[in-house]
Amino acid sequence: MNRVKVASAEQLPHESIEIVQFDDDFDFDNHLPYCLARAANAVRSVTTPSYLAAASSQCSLGVREFRVLVIVARYGPVSPAKIAKKTGLDRATVTRALATLKDLALVHDVKNARDGRGKYIVLSKQGGDLCDQFFPLMKSKGEVIAAVFTKDEQALLLSMLNRLFEHTETLLP
Repeated sequence: MNRVKVASAEQLPHESIEIVQFDDDFDFDNHLPYCLARAANAVRSVTTPSYLAAASSQCSLGVREFRVLVIVARYGPVSPAKIAKKTGLDRATVTRALATLKDLALVHDVKNARDGRGKYIVLSKQGGDLCDQFFPLMKSKGEVIAAVFTKDEQALLLSMLNRLFEHTETLLP
């Protein structure tokens, strides 16, 4: 990757630096991690505000709490470790989100009946009622976003994303 000079200090108003950028050896616009991040951010900007607004009718949730609540609703009873894996959040962030959700009485801890040491997280009645409000919205927003693809393309995209996720898991230290 080569650097190319874009402008000298004399060409820049009120600046005393040179502007340098990388040349075209690296096709950043087609760089898979960049494209995935851009697409994820675009989808998130279309979906998340409406999800949080729907949830805010009962309480004020942040993005991390919302993500954790959705995983508990879908997979509960679920361990904090599985929540971290499903959300892509680190354990400390999940712990903070769970503390907030517990304070809001949206989730509860239950002991692992097999060993008594581990704990699982489950939805409370209030948490279930809240999810009943925004799950239909999540489904409809997902359908609107996916409508740009045929059913076959959707299946292929999901298959490729799952394969990519599994592959990246093998690359983690």
